[in-house]
Amino acid sequence: MTRAEQIYRDFEQFDMNNQEVWRLFEKYVLMIIQKDFTHYGASAVFERIRWHVQIETTGKEFKLNNNYCAHYARKFEDQYPDYAGFFRVRRLVSENQRPK
Repeated sequence: MTRAEQIYRDFEQFDMNNQEVWRLFEKYVLMIIQKDFTHYGASAVFERIRWHVQIETTGKEFKLNNNYCAHYARKFEDQYPDYAGFFRVRRLVSENQRPK
């Protein structure tokens, strides 16, 4: 198993246990698209989610791992193929690394 596979497995578990993160990611990206942006950074969306959870709400807190950011971007483009290319996704750096 590569480090990328390990991160993806961890992402899938996190995503399943924290579905609110996906709902917020999807909501904020769709808001950005409505403002006629054709590209945007998934990391900026992550920071917006952090702001929302830490400042605007008093509900459940969670730690948002930066390693999952690319996977949320890919998930969005998988579920919204009309917006493929909205995020500039690169090859995962961890693809050739050993697991930690």
